[in-house]
Amino acid sequence: MHGLALSVVTFEEIIAEPHPTIFSFDKVWILSYKVFTNTKLWCYRITTLICAIPLSIFWGIYFACLAFCTIWCCVPCVKAYSIEFHCVRQFWETILNTFLRPCYEACGYIFYNIRISKVSNN
Repeated sequence: MHGLALSVVTFEEIIAEPHPTIFSFDKVWILSYKVFTNTKLWCYRITTLICAIPLSIFWGIYFACLAFCTIWCCVPCVKAYSIEFHCVRQFWETILNTFLRPCYEACGYIFYNIRISKVSNN
């Protein structure tokens, strides 16, 4: 898998005895470790065996439909709106540049030379 970091759960993260104060018998710890890892492995394998093919079909159809909608619907609509509203955009930019931009530039020049300094009495 490229670019996807999966979090793998280890036995020590789940079954953590407070080291070195309390601990079980070594044989119990070793057997518990083997049971945990093998159960996790076989549960994953069985679940994958049952679900992998149907989910692969589902996600393949989903991403194909998503790509179809993006390529054949969304991108042409955005391009059409961009072309259709080009004249509206130019008109709106002209209005803003004519009436509002000079006001904001004037306000900018008014506050341009203000300097704030902190003077301490110590």
